[in-house]
Amino acid sequence: MAAAQGWDSAQIYTRSVHSGEELKDDRNQLQQTLFDFIQNFRDDNVFIYREQLRQNIGIGENSLDVSLQDVTSYDEVLAQQLVNHPADILPLFEAAARNSARRIVAGGAAGLDDVPEIQVMLRSNANVVNIRDLGSSQISRLVCVSGIVIGASSLTSKATRVTLQCRSCRHTKVVPVGGGFAGVQIPRVCDREPVANSERCPLDSFDIVTDKCSFVDQQTLKVQEAPDLIPVGELPRHTVMSADRALTNRVFPGSRVTITGIFTVYQSKSAKSAGAVAIRQPYLRVVGIEIVKSGNSFTKRVFTAQEEQEFVALARAGGIYSKFSSSIAPSIFGNEDIKRAIACLLFGGSKKTLPDGMRLRGDINVLLLGDPGTAKSQLLKFVEKVSPISIYTSGKGSSAAGLTASVIRDPTSREFYLEGGAMVLADGGVVCIDEFDKMRDEDRVAIHEAMEQQTISIAKAGITTILNARSSVLAAANPLFGRYDDTKAAGDNIDFQTTILSRFDMIFVVKDEHNELRDQTIARHVMQVHATRTAAEVEGGELSLETMRHYVTFCKDRCAPRLSAEAAEKLSSFFVAMRAQLWSIERDSAERSVIPITVRQLEAVVRITESLAKMELSPVATIEHVDEAIRLFRMSTMDAVQSGQNDGSTRSDLNAEMRRVEQEVRRRLPIGSQVSVRALKNDFTAQGFSAHSVDRALYLLVRQETLQFKSQRMITGDSHTPSKRTLSSRANASSSRPPKRQRSSDTQQQQQTNTAANSGGDGSGSSSNRSSAPDSAMTLPLDNHPASSNGCSSPTTQPNNDLLSNGEGEGERSNGSNAAVGGSISSSDNGNGGNTLCRYPGQPQQTSRTCLRDSPYSEEQVVRLIMQELHDRGFVDTLNLLQKESGFTLEDEPTARFRASILAGEWDQVEDALLSIGLSSEENKNAALFAIKKQQFLEHLEERRLKQALLILQNELSTLTQDIPQLHRLSSLLMCPTPEELRIAASWDGGKGRSRFQVLESLQSYISPGKMVPVHRMETLFDQAIERQCDVCERHVISAGHDLYSDHSCASSVFPPELQISLKGHDDEVWYVAFSPDGQYLASASRDKTCILWSTNDYSIVHRLRGHDGEVSYLEWSPDSSMIVSASNDKTLRLWDVATGKCKNTYTGHEETASSCKWLDSERFITGSLDQKIIIWSTSGLLVKQISSPRVHDMVVSVDSSLLLAADNNSSVHVYDLSTLTFLYKLEEPATIMSLALSSDSRYCLTELRTGSLHMWDLETRTRVRDFSGHIQGGYVIRCTFAGLDDRFVATGSEDGTLFVWSRSTGKLLERVKSHTKSINGCAWCRQVSALATASDDKTVCIWPAYHGAPSDISRNIAGQSSRSETSLNDSDDRSMMSNA
Repeated sequence: MAAAQGWDSAQIYTRSVHSGEELKDDRNQLQQTLFDFIQNFRDDNVFIYREQLRQNIGIGENSLDVSLQDVTSYDEVLAQQLVNHPADILPLFEAAARNSARRIVAGGAAGLDDVPEIQVMLRSNANVVNIRDLGSSQISRLVCVSGIVIGASSLTSKATRVTLQCRSCRHTKVVPVGGGFAGVQIPRVCDREPVANSERCPLDSFDIVTDKCSFVDQQTLKVQEAPDLIPVGELPRHTVMSADRALTNRVFPGSRVTITGIFTVYQSKSAKSAGAVAIRQPYLRVVGIEIVKSGNSFTKRVFTAQEEQEFVALARAGGIYSKFSSSIAPSIFGNEDIKRAIACLLFGGSKKTLPDGMRLRGDINVLLLGDPGTAKSQLLKFVEKVSPISIYTSGKGSSAAGLTASVIRDPTSREFYLEGGAMVLADGGVVCIDEFDKMRDEDRVAIHEAMEQQTISIAKAGITTILNARSSVLAAANPLFGRYDDTKAAGDNIDFQTTILSRFDMIFVVKDEHNELRDQTIARHVMQVHATRTAAEVEGGELSLETMRHYVTFCKDRCAPRLSAEAAEKLSSFFVAMRAQLWSIERDSAERSVIPITVRQLEAVVRITESLAKMELSPVATIEHVDEAIRLFRMSTMDAVQSGQNDGSTRSDLNAEMRRVEQEVRRRLPIGSQVSVRALKNDFTAQGFSAHSVDRALYLLVRQETLQFKSQRMITGDSHTPSKRTLSSRANASSSRPPKRQRSSDTQQQQQTNTAANSGGDGSGSSSNRSSAPDSAMTLPLDNHPASSNGCSSPTTQPNNDLLSNGEGEGERSNGSNAAVGGSISSSDNGNGGNTLCRYPGQPQQTSRTCLRDSPYSEEQVVRLIMQELHDRGFVDTLNLLQKESGFTLEDEPTARFRASILAGEWDQVEDALLSIGLSSEENKNAALFAIKKQQFLEHLEERRLKQALLILQNELSTLTQDIPQLHRLSSLLMCPTPEELRIAASWDGGKGRSRFQVLESLQSYISPGKMVPVHRMETLFDQAIERQCDVCERHVISAGHDLYSDHSCASSVFPPELQISLKGHDDEVWYVAFSPDGQYLASASRDKTCILWSTNDYSIVHRLRGHDGEVSYLEWSPDSSMIVSASNDKTLRLWDVATGKCKNTYTGHEETASSCKWLDSERFITGSLDQKIIIWSTSGLLVKQISSPRVHDMVVSVDSSLLLAADNNSSVHVYDLSTLTFLYKLEEPATIMSLALSSDSRYCLTELRTGSLHMWDLETRTRVRDFSGHIQGGYVIRCTFAGLDDRFVATGSEDGTLFVWSRSTGKLLERVKSHTKSINGCAWCRQVSALATASDDKTVCIWPAYHGAPSDISRNIAGQSSRSETSLNDSDDRSMMSNA
């Protein structure tokens, strides 16, 4: 009989042992025994396998699932044979199943071939072997292993019978193929019986006939041992498995399974190619799969009746919430609310599927954020033990693929398949992520979907699927600065994005607060844990780990609570109040909270409520559950949101108050003195300071080693020595009664006495080297002196008075104000008890001084800016003196070390130094590190250390930026053969040049200005002040200079000036005027058929251009000022050489006068005319392009030659794309447009209307933004212009000879000057010489220079200037004329 599909032929043989003994067909006997087992095995009069086979055949499933325990109970010998020789017995078992199926289907009448082949699948939970314990002794035996599926390949077709055909004689042969990974050996010689006179078939003549082969589905699985079975310190082991037929596509990555199979071996291709013939790779041929858990659906765990009764009694006994939470990590003292939150996380809420198919998660996510040493990691480790399903990982060692899923290529089939990550493997359980803040941002983003939608979408390597990741996340992280700082907002402490924080249901801020009673209790608890006693005494809670684990499983399996109507109503009200509270907090702090309160947080409270009900096996969540859920949420997330507020004050108020307390302590408390902390606190609180701000200020001073506690007292010590010595004061032996207040008139004298006392009375001014404090230390009252007593007030520094930054972020700033505190206090307590406060001599002490005025600016910032300027100008001694007197330093030690590391090229220390001083924002970290690594990369290249440079490029630079072109440019520098070529190619002056200084300057933009003052900050402030003065100056037309003694203001006589220059050279009306782009010349066009070039140095005539037969109406300078194009009423254009004044070309393509002309570049210009043509010309005289257009009155071209604006005779401005001369859009005016003007940046366009109106258009928004009026215009063309620095003015003429000048920004009329006797035809502005020119019908050109005072050198009228060379068109010039008509 042929072997069953997927198996080798039966390998059981018999022989006679004794002579004459009758042979028995053991193979047939075994098959008959197996057939009888299928037909006759029953349980409670139910024939289990006969009925199962009948049902499976009826639904088209050709398989039979057999329990090995049932085979054992039926025949132990048969079961033992099945375990020892499964490859031999299973084919017989499947043949017996097929015989049984034939009896069921056809009553035994049909042939065997008419019945489908039946696959027998075995399952067994007995003698489960760990994957790491599989060895050579189990080869070819039936084994049972458990683990997690981490990879499942796509289906492949496995041949079970291969049909071969000889190419020579057409003989066919069927070769069976072994199961699993076994292959087939194709015969090399044809075995057909030889025929007479026939040739033998050649070698290797067989071909595979695919159509006649038999195939089954096959899938490769990769199973890893369960995490709870991995020994400590060992790596998880995995094994490869082969499943076929009905066993394929049964499991997916993340499924927890128990697999029964045959442990066997195969020869891998790599071992075969290496010649290792005797080396075989082990694998498991799967014969049965039992899914323990797939996703979140457990196979029904069978609880005994006794267990169920115990769990129900435990829930009904009351107090299960307290018992369970107290049993969580009993070795960890305190953290009761965190343990309660973890209890809720283990049980989770109720999962819901909405009618539209949307699923709402029930799993709870918790984030523990806090100081080091607060047992966060131990809590995570305990949860890993108590949760039925859990994965523990660390953020630093986790990648995005490790957390979600990775795509792996099968080494055999070369196909891709998925391997699940932590979130997939923990499906239905808990993922514990330690060091959550150490994860890379891109890895953290990978779990966003899993934390909310509880799925992981994969679209890689042609695989598109969605994996279940229905797990809770318990994460632990440290704050941004290592320890949580109450003086900073939550956003400054938490280095996470809002998107990830919103996915946590509860966020706990765990602080290591200094509390003497609590510290003593913790110390006793820790000593009990470390004492020599049994582990049960120390760690035992009310519930054992096993009981907790089983109870969690029971509750999650049997209970899914729902909210009562009252509970839902209360939750709704709480959400509204919670949102209102957050809005109030954000309004008071003037910034958005980094921890959002959205609908997700409402759902979080719902989940917490349901978990509390589930914990008690209650089907309904009541008001009591809601109250506890709200309390937990307030103690966690809402407490984190409110961490920036204290005693009803905002964080900024608290910081300002703390700074005032700190500075007052520094100023009033002499070095070496002692003071009662109780008295100090009482004095400050009596003056209105909050107790919290006083405590925080003293705490920070102790951390800065400015103050120190000793034997219940704060005493002074030498901060420069390892052991701080006590500096006792003679005042300590005197009475502790506080001194009387000084009158205001005596304050200055008292300060002088204090100064003398601080210097020890000997004029030395130093007390740090003596062992006693001055006697007058007692007479330093902490009084709130009025400003009149010492001339110095102490306003709170406001954020808008920050001098170190440009208002883009608060940064880390110091407040230099000296706030006074009322009340008086003694320097010692003298047996009073309580702490005593002292100051180190290592801290600078500010001497008494008199402030002459109040200032809203921080004293520290002002002093540091002066220090920077002194440093930049080389006043080193003055800088040192200022540092000594003020007590401020230009840079602290970490910042100075960072600067020194950069300039010295100590790159291994630069990164640590940068992180020690901090960045202005975390987003700037990659940019700053990229600048550092780029400099290091270039210096390695310069020193020809190519290997180190390549490592930096591959491992560091490529991870810090997404700018691929920049990385390509850097990689190309590796090919530079010499340092000189490198410096040229990189535009870099080398490591010994100024490159390090440039890197340092670029890094300063990423560092808080409070740490490192921006480069040339004082000059920047000066420039900004002058720029602001220029902005408010309505008539600003000339440079403000660098005068710091007075404010800048342009007088009304500056522009237009009181005295203008009149140029007389034309014999008739002047119609057009224009300055050259370089500012050296002025050109005017006249009705007298000539153009005149004037020198702007003395406004003398350079050339008089003659040649036109008609009036010259227009001219335009080339961009390089070397040529002029003029347009005349004789319908021609002429191109003039400025250097010689001669005509280069004549153009005759227009049928009417060219009304406008503009240059596109130095070789082409464009003209428009009333003949409805727009033509592009070349300087060589050729017509380049021509298009039809409306009748053109005037044209302008944008500065980048991309747009052309043409005004027609129908009150419209047509806008064209110059690259294609295609129409884009048009601007509509209410009247005929006479002329156009464009601003220097081509954003604004002026339109001069026939009605006497002047409009300004914004070309970006295509809207009219300003109107100017007042001048007179009728039928004449008057050309307007932008004028002044940055086009601040709009100027135009009037038909009555008046010049009008408006402010462009406001539209205000600034000047109205009568400059000509007849109509002004045009205006032109020159930026280089700061002058305005006007052309008039009175035959003159007037120059309006912008200057201070009267111009004595050119104040005369220049009339009748003789030209240096006057040119006329003669016969020789006719050769250059070209006609394009």
